[in-house]
Amino acid sequence: MADFSLGHWVIVGFLVWIGYRILVRRAEARAPKSTDTWRFDVVGESFYRANFETLFPRRKHDAGSEVECTATLRLDDDNAHDDQAVAVLIRSLQVGHLSRANARRYRQAKGASRANATVDAVVWIPDDAEKNYSVSVYLRL
Repeated sequence: MADFSLGHWVIVGFLVWIGYRILVRRAEARAPKSTDTWRFDVVGESFYRANFETLFPRRKHDAGSEVECTATLRLDDDNAHDDQAVAVLIRSLQVGHLSRANARRYRQAKGASRANATVDAVVWIPDDAEKNYSVSVYLRL
């Protein structure tokens, strides 16, 4: 410890502070935006890998990082697997669906409205090309 000068301790303190800020931002991104907003994980992202790579090319984003953006929720009545599905789109490209249970909750809360909804979203960029992208959306239900 005696070999460290004041300058070294300043650098160490700065690095600790940067690490703390990164952790706080990640925690804030995962937290509800307000008390009546809830985070929902999107499902089926692996089927839309090409869309993710178009939207979030690895050369522009750090691997293992999270990107905040907006998503559009669109009722997907013609879905072959679930006529109550809700598609999740980012910049008009589909990236997944709400889970079956959450799609039904969303539709119930939405009522008769057929309009698309714009919501906050967080996309996780994988740190390995073999891993899948992941999306969470924030809804008020």
